[in-house]
Amino acid sequence: TIEIVFSSWLVLSGIYAKSADLSGQTVTSNAYVVSIENCSHITVRRMLLAYDNRYQNSGLMLGYQSSTLLWEENEGYYTHRSGFIFAGTNNSIMRRNYVNSRGYQDIIPGGYPSINTTRGDQDLLVYPGNDNILENNISEGSETAFVAQSVGTSTADRNQFLGNIAISAIAGFATAVS
Repeated sequence: TIEIVFSSWLVLSGIYAKSADLSGQTVTSNAYVVSIENCSHITVRRMLLAYDNRYQNSGLMLGYQSSTLLWEENEGYYTHRSGFIFAGTNNSIMRRNYVNSRGYQDIIPGGYPSINTTRGDQDLLVYPGNDNILENNISEGSETAFVAQSVGTSTADRNQFLGNIAISAIAGFATAVS
């Protein structure tokens, strides 16, 4: 797991990272393969990420409560829940990324129950966040490829989804309020 907290002006490039199925952990950011929290101006490019923790509500890469992130030309494989997530992140860009859940199934019984137990749930999402751009990304084999979701009083406004491709998804794009 790669975790970056309270940092600015960093570049992660060309790293291969993966997680594992670890039971008994509390839900924390280290459930993700890459977690970027409370940061600004972080660039993540040409990363190869795989295997989220199926005992957690996790994903491959999380940008949490951050701004001006740039994630480009990354690849993500084997995710049962989420691929790349901007959560409470604003004014950021995801572009030219590829995510494929590869039919990574939930662990039954005992694992975190996802929406679709036979594949990844969402690949590229804003949950919530404002003024983000998701462009020219490819999602393959998930329940929902691209998501913009507001949560409580936190909004998902003015996000732009441009030129993205959904392959073999149940739904290509979804918006939601929870």
